Amino acid sequence: MDMRESDVTLANLELIQAVRNGDHKNVAKALSKDADPDSTTEESSDVFTMAHIAAKDGHSISLSTLISNGANFRTKTLHGWEPLHLAAYHGKQGN
Repeated sequence: MDMRESDVTLANLELIQAVRNGDHKNVAKALSKDADPDSTTEESSDVFTMAHIAAKDGHSISLSTLISNGANFRTKTLHGWEPLHLAAYHGKQGN
């Protein structure tokens, strides 16, 4: 792995943490470091994109930031859930 790849990997880790915390400023910061807005993480026997996590947890500003940076908000999890489905299921209206 060269230096550029490790920078992107670190940026993706920063993005995952920022999305989980609903920290939209650090979401934007990680994306400015070339983090992948469609990066994924395993959770509860499924694979979620950053948009899934932001929607599920009601982090609407983070979700908007992800989408404006190219995140695909129509991606389905292994179990067929789109971000909007998760937001509705978890009763989230945004922050």
